[in-house]
Amino acid sequence: MQTLKNLLAQIQEVSDLKGLEALRLQVLGKKGELTQEFSALKNLEGKQKAQKAQELNQLKEAFTHAHASKKKRIARFGARG
Repeated sequence: MQTLKNLLAQIQEVSDLKGLEALRLQVLGKKGELTQEFSALKNLEGKQKAQKAQELNQLKEAFTHAHASKKKRIARFGARG
């Protein structure tokens, strides 16, 4: 699983909407990295499962927020976003 720092760096490197959407699908798509991590939660139990779920939710929320911000910047300023 990628770290938040790595995901945010990838978002910053993207320069167009097509690339940004490809990154979103890589992370959150049906076969995306986070989607697979969420699916793997069924193999954990108790506190470990709760802790991992909380970490994944925080990562997803931060990624989604950063993605939306970058999307707005690209839409507003073009490929320089």
